[in-house]
This record gives sequence, structure tokens and C-alpha cells, in this order.
Amino acid sequence: RDEFDAATRDTELKAWMEALDINPDDLQGLFDLLDTGDGQVSADEFLMGATRVRGTARNIDVAHLMVTAQRLERMVEKTQSGLNKLDSLEAHLHEMLQALKCKDNVASSSWAVSLPRQLLPETGLKR
Repeated sequence: RDEFDAATRDTELKAWMEALDINPDDLQGLFDLLDTGDGQVSADEFLMGATRVRGTARNIDVAHLMVTAQRLERMVEKTQSGLNKLDSLEAHLHEMLQALKCKDNVASSSWAVSLPRQLLPETGLKR
């Protein structure tokens, strides 16, 4: 990033950017656009990015972005719907688990009732 900041003050680079119809004041934004999060943009990445963003946006570019945004919105909605279903399933499973625990507690507290009479004296349990 430091190298890039120094390069943005270079008059030759500014002239080259103007020749590409890119406002030199937009260089910081261009760097941020091309940076993948590591704070670095290679010279090749910068050149490719700079040549792709030159000039004004064409109608086809804007239309492409709108379609992509709509597709992403549908994907997010489907993902949210799936997450809602998972939340509902989790709540249902939690209820079932609580019911099973409750039944297990009842069964374990009354298990002696179902033991044959001949086993009761050995266990010391009384009916």
C-alpha cells in the first residue's frame, strides 16, 4: 500500500491514468476495489483493473450488475429460508429430546414396578 501511495503522486502515472480516462483522484478507490484484503495489489492486477474501469459505465455493464445483484438477492433469500427451516427443525428436535428425557425420567423412577417379584428381594427394593 505504501508503494502505491507513493506512486499516486507520480506525474507520469497520473498522466497515464488520465489517458485511460480514469480520474487520478480515483486511484485510492481503484486500489481498494482491486485489493483482495491483504493490502496488496500486484502491478499486473493493477494494470488489468485500471484498463477494465476506464471510461464511463456502459448500459450493458450496469445491466449485468443489476442481473448479478438480483441473482445474489435470490440466493440470499433461499439461504435465509433454509436457515429458518433449520431453526424450526432444531426447535422441534429440542422439544422431542425434552419429551424423551421426561419419559426416561418417569421410566427410570418406576422401573421397579415392572420387575418380576422374584428379583425384588435380591435388589432390596419394595413394591
